[in-house]
Amino acid sequence: MKKLLFIILLLSGCGSLDYSNSIEVKEQVSITIPKITSRELSNGISLKFLQDKELPIVSGSIFFPGGTLMEDKGLMSAMGSMIREGGAGNYSADKLDSVLEKYSASISSGFGKEYGSISFSCLSSDIDKIFKIFSQVVLNPKFEEKRLEVWKGRVVDGIKRRKDNPNTISSIAFNQLIYSGTLAADPVLSNDIRNISRVSILKAHRKYIRPNKAYMLLTGDIEEWKANKLIDKYFSNWSSKQSDINKIPEIKPKARKGIYFIEEDIKQSTVRIGQLGPKRLDENHYNIKIFNPIFGFGGFGTRLTKRIREDKGWAYTAYGGVAPDVIPGKSFMYVQTDNKNVANAIEESYRVILDMQSQEVSQKEIKDKVKAIENSFVFNFDSSEKVLSREISKELQGYPESYYEEYLDNIRRVKVGDVKNVANTYWDTSKFIVLVVGNIKAYNLLKQRVSDEASLLYGLSINKLKFDEKALIKN
Repeated sequence: MKKLLFIILLLSGCGSLDYSNSIEVKEQVSITIPKITSRELSNGISLKFLQDKELPIVSGSIFFPGGTLMEDKGLMSAMGSMIREGGAGNYSADKLDSVLEKYSASISSGFGKEYGSISFSCLSSDIDKIFKIFSQVVLNPKFEEKRLEVWKGRVVDGIKRRKDNPNTISSIAFNQLIYSGTLAADPVLSNDIRNISRVSILKAHRKYIRPNKAYMLLTGDIEEWKANKLIDKYFSNWSSKQSDINKIPEIKPKARKGIYFIEEDIKQSTVRIGQLGPKRLDENHYNIKIFNPIFGFGGFGTRLTKRIREDKGWAYTAYGGVAPDVIPGKSFMYVQTDNKNVANAIEESYRVILDMQSQEVSQKEIKDKVKAIENSFVFNFDSSEKVLSREISKELQGYPESYYEEYLDNIRRVKVGDVKNVANTYWDTSKFIVLVVGNIKAYNLLKQRVSDEASLLYGLSINKLKFDEKALIKN
């Protein structure tokens, strides 16, 4: 039996806590993950099964490598949605909706940056019927033209509404600046969606929906022998294909440091500050897990929120941290503030990270964050779906086999110097990109501040940008 054992440390006493280097353990609680059965079909599908009889429900998913980082122009998103929405096998799209509603079952599909999935859920008494339909959705989607046109119209409407939301404007523009010159910088535009055809989706389906390198999970109120029988019946004859799936492209963005301003007639400015960050599983992976909730991910108690919102009163919202990714991630700060305070809020955000680069955090802060992670860790595994999903995502994303078994031990090894090292390794104010969406008053205040020799923003250029579905940035 595969076990994941971890200890939740309960500090003794109800009064003041002991934050010395050793933690007094009152009780140790161990959690055992139920047995996961694994096997592989001859065509390459990797199967994982976990029985769970708590509710009369069966659910399952099949995962495929490949995603929006490998195909641009909205094609993967279209395929991911239309696998389910466009009908399958002998079922038209309308008939498929009707049958699933009749059985109170669900089937869903979608693709993200790295991989996609097709999932189902149904009453255990209906598993034979729904699993057969699920297999048709995976293997023989119809991609009905009518449904595709409806999907395209809905997505185009959403793209056109981007310019109505300052948060969406800032997110897209900041991404363009961070990843400038790479595929990751290009947002999908309305013309990209209009140009997607049923034929292009069929080609993408043939390329990415294949058994080799696919992972299937099944869990719920079903016996293992029956689960295997269903999988063998509907998926064992699925022929594997030579893999021609592209690797995730290497990202080498152009430097675009400075201040960028998009003028909108709004009452408060939206600000994003940051730079390119580390890749996933960087050498400071666990140190970042402690740095982030101290610095800016974790609500009102973080350094950034306390300084900008509570102490200065300059922001309605302030958060940030280091966000690793499969491609280089981001180190960023996000602030929403009144237009009159935009320059003050940006400078104070700089000071928060500068303070963390020069001063070590307290041992108490480290202990608090470690304890919070220990106490919440159990909720990563409080359902069979979570257990299996994490197992699959771990493999798809290249995490070590023992990642979860060793997670808490690695978190507990983080020291105060490690947190300071994160601040100095992934943040460099001289390389910051600052993106502001605000009104003309905010722009004029920023112009004054970059001319002030006493300001942290002194000497920076301000580049005004236009936005229409994306930021219009000169190369």
